[in-house]
Amino acid sequence: MRCLSLMLLLVFSWGVGATTLERMSGESIDAFLVRTAPRNRQPVQKPVVTDALGFSAPVLLVAYAATSNDSPDPSPGVQLFLFVPKQSDSYERVLIDTYEPEGADASIESIFFSSIDKTSDKKLFVIVSWEQNHAIVKGTLYQTFIYSLTPKSADAKPQYLQALSDKLSGGCDCWRADEPASKARYKNAAQVRAGLLKIK
Repeated sequence: MRCLSLMLLLVFSWGVGATTLERMSGESIDAFLVRTAPRNRQPVQKPVVTDALGFSAPVLLVAYAATSNDSPDPSPGVQLFLFVPKQSDSYERVLIDTYEPEGADASIESIFFSSIDKTSDKKLFVIVSWEQNHAIVKGTLYQTFIYSLTPKSADAKPQYLQALSDKLSGGCDCWRADEPASKARYKNAAQVRAGLLKIK
């Protein structure tokens, strides 16, 4: 469907590894995420707070977008970061993925965890959409991205599960000038979870 840039575990310092960020005393999570945002980026939605990975404290999943179209950032896409608690007031931040524009800027519809087999390991699911407003195609394109993350470890690279992701990607919920309109099968977490049960 498109060439996805899988820039795994690159950090804001533009080096390899993870960036450790300190949260100031009394600082709210929202203020912390804005203050420590990657250069020329800002959070585009409320963080997802979850204990699904089994750390001693909840992890954060945060999406950032460029602050303007004139940003010198080499990638205009939406970036999804994982914040792993290291101590009481510090996090290690790693980049999960970058969702590039596809006719329009990417919009993250849903982030959730779910198991895909009989094991207790949960995979990360990210549903992304792009508005389509072309002469012959109008509507919304949906794609599901599924990642395997090592529980209790930010050191192992997230693995993009492409085959499973393709099976649970929604497609285009679109009007088309040259063929019948199409309906996306998977547009939200409930629909993806239901689809997952059918292929387990």
